[in-house]
Amino acid sequence: MYNLTDSQCGNYCSHMAMLESYSALLRSVEVAIALSGKTKKDIAIKAGIHPTTLHRILAGKRDMSVKTMFAIADATNTSPIRLVDRTLCRECLTK
Repeated sequence: MYNLTDSQCGNYCSHMAMLESYSALLRSVEVAIALSGKTKKDIAIKAGIHPTTLHRILAGKRDMSVKTMFAIADATNTSPIRLVDRTLCRECLTK
């Protein structure tokens, strides 16, 4: 068992919370793509990014910038806010 100081625990907990939030955002992007009825390749091209880049983002091998998140939201006809707060459904895929 590790004995972490309060400061170390706070940093670790903060880091883990950030990773959990980012993972949830990636899952939300995948849901938006699935609900759009388009392929990942189609969404990537419409968002102005290379399909391989989208694949690497969704696989967690590359970070997604805010600009890319907005482009994906636009390509999936989704509000960026819905991606972040994870309130996606087929009926709400309009801005």
